[in-house]
Amino acid sequence: MTALGGPSFSGHTGVTTVNVYDVGESRLVESSGVIVTAGSDFSDTTETPLTIAKLLTCKQLLDDAEIDEDRQRYFVTNPYNINQLLNTTEVKSSDYNTVKALAQGFIDTFMGFKFIRSTRLSADDTDTGATICFAFAQDAIVLSVNKEPFVSVDRLPTKRYTTQIYVRESLGATRVEGPAVVGITLKTT
Repeated sequence: MTALGGPSFSGHTGVTTVNVYDVGESRLVESSGVIVTAGSDFSDTTETPLTIAKLLTCKQLLDDAEIDEDRQRYFVTNPYNINQLLNTTEVKSSDYNTVKALAQGFIDTFMGFKFIRSTRLSADDTDTGATICFAFAQDAIVLSVNKEPFVSVDRLPTKRYTTQIYVRESLGATRVEGPAVVGITLKTT
């Protein structure tokens, strides 16, 4: 999740810090549904859950950034906000939703977003009752493997020949296309 909302680095040597809220980077949406001015960070302390209107705002920001609609779009949020979305009339009604979310007990895809449930989202620094969630397009973040995994299995004679398994790997992830990421603060519980 840090790759979505944390700083990324640019330049030939990778030393130029690019914050998520910098002009031309990701767009941010307050919990109240208000779009944050480009170049500013979150400041609102309102705590409200995910709604259809907020999903539409995230979709609009991705569309305004000319993110290709053929790219898969994702929405990462906590279980509370998914439950709040499942309780809305539009999601409950088969007239609006062909996924039959309530019958399955979860929501997979709605309004073009594939939902990812996570309990590892970070709290908003301006309000501990809010969680920073993300809408993003495929390939907006990348994973880089610096070194292939090293695996060693040994027996430890000093520990009654207990088997020790050691694994070491070096990898990282970063945001490579800021406009394809939208951060939104939503109520935690």
